[in-house]
Amino acid sequence: VQSLLAVASSEGVIKLFGAAAVEVTFFGKTEPVTALEFLPGQSRLLVVYLDSVEVIDLKSQTLVGEREFGQRLTAVE
Repeated sequence: VQSLLAVASSEGVIKLFGAAAVEVTFFGKTEPVTALEFLPGQSRLLVVYLDSVEVIDLKSQTLVGEREFGQRLTAVE
């Protein structure tokens, strides 16, 4: 179990907080983030925007996947 906190802004900036003095900033799309979800056992973060999603690998701090849906997302399960 990792002790991490992820927060996002309405401008698409994502901050990840961990142990004392550990802070990482990701700059995604320049649109509001509507949800963040840690993917269990994968060290990845799912970032949900109004009509798309991105997956960030937290170990390498890189974008590893993205998908545009062309319509507003209303639920993520």
